[in-house]
Amino acid sequence: MASLAELSPEWANPALGGPPLHTVIPARQAISSSSRTPRAATQYNLREKEAPEARATVQAWTSQWVIDQFERLRDFQRTRMTLPEDWQNVAFRSSRHLRPTTNELAQLADQLNAVLQPWRELTKSRVESNEAPPDTRPIFVFYHAFPE
Repeated sequence: MASLAELSPEWANPALGGPPLHTVIPARQAISSSSRTPRAATQYNLREKEAPEARATVQAWTSQWVIDQFERLRDFQRTRMTLPEDWQNVAFRSSRHLRPTTNELAQLADQLNAVLQPWRELTKSRVESNEAPPDTRPIFVFYHAFPE
């Protein structure tokens, strides 16, 4: 069973053209089992008609993806005091309990992705041009919205 990174090498680096790792894909936009588009890995609800191997690959990848995100957060929390003070002071976190409809949650996803899109484009431009200001650092942003 091929990994999603093997199916699409740019997936490993969103700055080089892969989708943002925070993208929320509603179930109604799920890919077909014949598609090689890895964006389906970010959705939580796979359609029943997907090929079992494709569904298993996406589910395994998604599980590892979530684990990796929280490992990155743990690593940051363990090492944050080693960062320059200005970076320690600007790092942030937030969580909220909301009560939206499915349409409102889709709208929230669109709004969050729209807010981050200019930052993604700036990052891609800096990576491609190799001209980032010397005080930039890679920043990891992740969020999940799901029913409890």
